[in-house]
Amino acid sequence: MVKKIGIIGFSEGNGHPYSFSAIFNGYQSDLIRAANWPVIADYLDKKDKADFGISSYHISHVWSQDHHESIKIQKACYIEYVSKSLDEMCRDVDVVIIARDDVESHYELAKSFLESKKSVFIDKPLTLSLEHLSFFEPYLKSGQLMSCSSLRYAKELDDLKLQLQKKELGKIHLIKGTVIGSWEKYGIHLLEAIQEIIPFTVEAITEHKLSNKDHRSFILECDKDLIITIDVLEKTTKIFQLDFHGEKGHFTCNISDNFSSFKRTLTRFVKQFETNIPQISPLQTIHLMKILIAGNLSRQNSRRIPISEINS
Repeated sequence: MVKKIGIIGFSEGNGHPYSFSAIFNGYQSDLIRAANWPVIADYLDKKDKADFGISSYHISHVWSQDHHESIKIQKACYIEYVSKSLDEMCRDVDVVIIARDDVESHYELAKSFLESKKSVFIDKPLTLSLEHLSFFEPYLKSGQLMSCSSLRYAKELDDLKLQLQKKELGKIHLIKGTVIGSWEKYGIHLLEAIQEIIPFTVEAITEHKLSNKDHRSFILECDKDLIITIDVLEKTTKIFQLDFHGEKGHFTCNISDNFSSFKRTLTRFVKQFETNIPQISPLQTIHLMKILIAGNLSRQNSRRIPISEINS
């Protein structure tokens, strides 16, 4: 039996409603280009038809705050229905994907679905509000809610996993990340990717003040004698880079394969829906949100912030 998925979008600069819907349903390249997402059409066009589709799941409904945008997504990705409201979508679908990265919208969009016992995936980051994090926590723990950056499952990190299994790099003592955009919206990409490779707990975070206002630099003091530094560059070309420095060697990768990351993420969400078993440790997700919040506090207060200060 085909499972019906509702997709909720969009937010400015985020084409995930198109990408995610295309991975499930297939797509029309010309209509994605006409919607001003040529980059998405370019990487989708490189894939074989057999790469599309996930089990017996189908994006059947779409809703966004802009009806005209909803119709564009519908036509481009073979979606049958444009929902008139979130309540209508909640009645009609089995699961829902909130494909918006404007974090302040997540609580209001997800609340009714979660309370109606629908399984929900929320695009990164889940929340920057401790109050909302407390609301989401039981749903994360029950397996009803999943939220992450797709870079957690980046194909480019597969070789590193093998090297670490073989202990070729020795103990990792420094991880350096560089990412485009803002700490609030894009820092989570690198944090998720690192957490999947080397689970870590941050004890404190400090934002270092720089003369260049478009460059923010964060130092994360972790357990296991691990230091993570993340440089966030607001004005640069697209970059998602990670450098792992170990006692015996180092590994560098630039993450760019969006399709494989997205499909791996959505496949795991489907598995979570089917099993009710969290695919990501809920405690990891909660901890990562507290790291983002602590980073903002460090900037606002110009001081080192112990994570123990962030209590939900």
